[in-house]
Amino acid sequence: MPQQISFRAAWGSLFNLSNGKLVVDDMTFTLVPNVALTAISMSLGAKAYSNQTFPIDAIIGYKKVFMAYMAILFNNGSKLRVTIGTDDKKRELIYALEQRRAAIFAARGQRMLPLIQTI
Repeated sequence: MPQQISFRAAWGSLFNLSNGKLVVDDMTFTLVPNVALTAISMSLGAKAYSNQTFPIDAIIGYKKVFMAYMAILFNNGSKLRVTIGTDDKKRELIYALEQRRAAIFAARGQRMLPLIQTI
């Protein structure tokens, strides 16, 4: 399996923005807030300051949202809005997630379902 990779990222709504890193592991990716940067943007609530982990095998698509934001779509109908900067960084993130997603399904002996939407 590939090694862990991280991206500088921001997520959440414009009025409750968290800043930090998006860390991609073998099976999951995690939003890891930088407490100082998140506090500067005056974000409220425990969710803005706590790690949030998502399973890579639950990803069903990617969608361009507004300006630098993209959405990662999940099989339970939810989506995560995140920005990691340039289009090149978005492609790098999608490649890393899809590489791991393919490895997860291959290890299970299952066929990986095609994405319903991509950037």
